Amino acid sequence: MPLTLIRESPKEESYTPLAAFQAETPESFSTPVLHHRQIDSKVLISSDQVSLIPIFGDKSTSRNEPVEQIMLEGIDLWVTNENLIFFNKPLSVGAAIPYLSLTLHAIQRVDNETGLYMQISLTPDISSTSNTDDHDEDELLELTLIPKASGETSQTDVANAVFEALSTCTSLHSAASNTDSEGEDDDRILFEGDGEESRLDGFPGEGGWITAENIDQFRFEDVEIPAGMTILGPGAGNVRPREEDDDVATDDAAGPEDTKWRRTD
Repeated sequence: MPLTLIRESPKEESYTPLAAFQAETPESFSTPVLHHRQIDSKVLISSDQVSLIPIFGDKSTSRNEPVEQIMLEGIDLWVTNENLIFFNKPLSVGAAIPYLSLTLHAIQRVDNETGLYMQISLTPDISSTSNTDDHDEDELLELTLIPKASGETSQTDVANAVFEALSTCTSLHSAASNTDSEGEDDDRILFEGDGEESRLDGFPGEGGWITAENIDQFRFEDVEIPAGMTILGPGAGNVRPREEDDDVATDDAAGPEDTKWRRTD
């Protein structure tokens, strides 16, 4: 799902608070779950990236102007189980961002405050890649959200709470994405070293071969041989030099007539 622009601020009654969701276990919830809501936050963004997403106003710079950091105020943040929502109250416009587009989030110190640094890919098919280096720099939006203190909760604690909510929701969507791709993984070739949990019984150990040193690491089982199949004995598949084959053929030849052709000195 690509980034979606919205013109109305989300409403709290449209969501189930996380505390209520955890306290009750109904058969189903008819509304999305709200993990965190932060109002009147500030957003620090570079002037050359403001135009990448049309919710931060028209403060972009031309190529001839120096790039500077712009501080925007009045930004609400909604962390829901469905998506991440930024809403600019002064401009009455916002954006719902899928978690698969949030390629990075981290705690960052900004002067004397604690912020959340985010990298947001504006590429619609971000879910099909795991490396942000595959995208152009203009497709990657970088910003830092700086929340306010809330009552007795310090500004740093609020920032940490937002970070934990983001981590929870991104993990949920990452797990769902991995589940959807399990069918593709079933068709891939499993190589030794893909992980201990994916090693098959009897699969070669270190170096890719079963040797005298690692033979004890493998399990061999007796199996029934289907009718019509033959088990080859020791030496099957060995390749001998041509001279050795000639000697063996000469030495093993049967019959008295064969001996008269041998040269004697």
